[in-house]
Amino acid sequence: MKRNVFLLAVFAMLILAGVGCIQIGKAPQQGIDGGVFASSDNGQTWAQSNAAPTAQGIGSISGINVMDLVFDPQDNGAIYLASAGNGLFYTWDGAKSWYYVAGLGDGFVNSVAVDYKNKCVIYAALQNKIWKSTDCNRSWKTLYYDTRTNAYISAIAVDPANSNIVYAGLSVGDMLKSTDAGASWLTVNRFDNKIVKILINPSNSSTILAATESNGLWKSADSGKKWTDLRSKMTDFGGSNEIYDLDIDKWAKTIYLTSKYGITKSANFGDSWSKVDLLTPPGSTRIYSFAVNPNNSSEIYYSTASTFYSSTNGGTNWGTKKLPTGRAGTALLVDPKDGNLIYLGTRQFKK
Repeated sequence: MKRNVFLLAVFAMLILAGVGCIQIGKAPQQGIDGGVFASSDNGQTWAQSNAAPTAQGIGSISGINVMDLVFDPQDNGAIYLASAGNGLFYTWDGAKSWYYVAGLGDGFVNSVAVDYKNKCVIYAALQNKIWKSTDCNRSWKTLYYDTRTNAYISAIAVDPANSNIVYAGLSVGDMLKSTDAGASWLTVNRFDNKIVKILINPSNSSTILAATESNGLWKSADSGKKWTDLRSKMTDFGGSNEIYDLDIDKWAKTIYLTSKYGITKSANFGDSWSKVDLLTPPGSTRIYSFAVNPNNSSEIYYSTASTFYSSTNGGTNWGTKKLPTGRAGTALLVDPKDGNLIYLGTRQFKK
């Protein structure tokens, strides 16, 4: 009942704000071949999942460029879509229908994080601001605003053990920390390089990894007070300091790092690394997205500009499929309750 009332409110906001980036008048499976795809058979077959109900009718988000897809930690049917220029979207029914967050407006959403204990608390990095909702997207307020013209918020993470602790990374390399759920912030380190991902150990949240765009991986064992440079641990993997993403299973058994080198993995939260053999030579392919089955660290997936790769044995063997779109696969998610179900977000890059 609570969600039904909220959806009526969303429709009312869309009437006032306009549907803008949502295409009206075509079925989700027709027209532009982008947006979000879903597979129920480990990526063997895909179908577009882009329906967007609005006050004007059923539209489609098939033209949206996807930056990231993020699960609500408490609800595998709730997914947030961070877009490149069109704001934030969400679904509560496993991508069967998508809704636009009118309270944030358009813009680049670089990162989204949901409170592990309260699903109605959401943080969003929208350009140079950190926004927060405490009422399931009904309203939003600005927590942090960076006045530097060259700075934007590039990563956000919430401590899974303590909801009051929130970390934010900036494009200029500043690592921010809040211990009061975003009311105030402190700069705990400056990496002088864009922070692309903040990964908190789900088994021990005082241990954190910060991945930078071209300055390697850094580790803190004391909740951000001191940081250790891990580049010396990865000298055997040329290009691994240019990081694209980090992913982990729910037990923190295996961390996977995707970089210019390719894919490497660690079984001790970054203290040592080994390569994952790919079908292509190291450094030859741009990996746009990666995902690991949270319940099985041997089931891994990644996407390039045209191909979807899957392995059930940690990269010993790979299967390949052509992507179901002419766009690059820029976001991958494996359902935490159904490992056969995978979501793919796509993006059109200018040539």
